[in-house]
Amino acid sequence: MTKKKIATFTTVTDYRQEFEICLNDIWDDYIADQEKAWKEPLDDEEKDINKFDDDQLCDIAWEYILKNPRDYRTCEPDYDNENILEQSITEED
Repeated sequence: MTKKKIATFTTVTDYRQEFEICLNDIWDDYIADQEKAWKEPLDDEEKDINKFDDDQLCDIAWEYILKNPRDYRTCEPDYDNENILEQSITEED
């Protein structure tokens, strides 16, 4: 009986995607989500987009992008750069 030969690969895809989101367009939803999570209204200063630093705004934007990346993708990803990290052949009876 011939043993089955099983090829196993672990890969990483090195491709580029670009996303864009307008924080002003999602800000009211973000504030509503925060108020719901805290179960209390935020004051005007806590709602002011200008009081957030760039790192905080990027975190908020990325959170929204991850909810539905296709909506915010500005280009088609390039999948041509796949690298094999590991490969092996095993045998099974």
